[in-house]
Amino acid sequence: STVTTTGGLWVVDSGSWSLSSNQLIVSPSSASTVQIHADGQSQTNGVIEFKMKSSAVGANTGNAGGAVRADGGDNRYQLGSGDFLNQREVIGKRISGSFSPLTSSSLTFSADTYYQFRGVISGTSLQSWINGANALSTTDSALSGSGFGGLTASSTNGSVTFTYDNFAWYTTSTITVSNLPVGGSWAVRSSTSTIISGCKTGSTW
Repeated sequence: STVTTTGGLWVVDSGSWSLSSNQLIVSPSSASTVQIHADGQSQTNGVIEFKMKSSAVGANTGNAGGAVRADGGDNRYQLGSGDFLNQREVIGKRISGSFSPLTSSSLTFSADTYYQFRGVISGTSLQSWINGANALSTTDSALSGSGFGGLTASSTNGSVTFTYDNFAWYTTSTITVSNLPVGGSWAVRSSTSTIISGCKTGSTW
């Protein structure tokens, strides 16, 4: 489902988060990291999706993305993450308050432009995509237990604002289609109408 309100659905772990036009907005203070998570959702595996934009890119900005298997802020995996400071997509982990990237790929972001982020965590496998492409994958076993799904951001000097929309946290990446005409076909498309995957009627994607 899509979460579009802070009231009763979000728990603020750190930072000052606000709501405007059904979008979550945060401007982390200088050299700080902030986090918010969906209330009542503690999972080991799942799929996280959201739209996000940064008010600026390059110097004096920061990074932001999805948080999975997270606790109150000191430990989490960061999936579907945009490093707007260094212009790259990142999968990383935060252990005892210290962040380290697990894998990354160069990606040129534009300021005030929404990007669609998606991350999948299953066992030790971590995967992410931006706009249905730019796939990253890695494995890690540092955090094996269940945890929150949510959003996180950091800033180098407190001069950047991150805006999030259409957050969703699913407990499975399997979609089953039933009762369609025999011989038909279907496709799963991204927000830009790009086909992500397709299969024959009656199968499981």
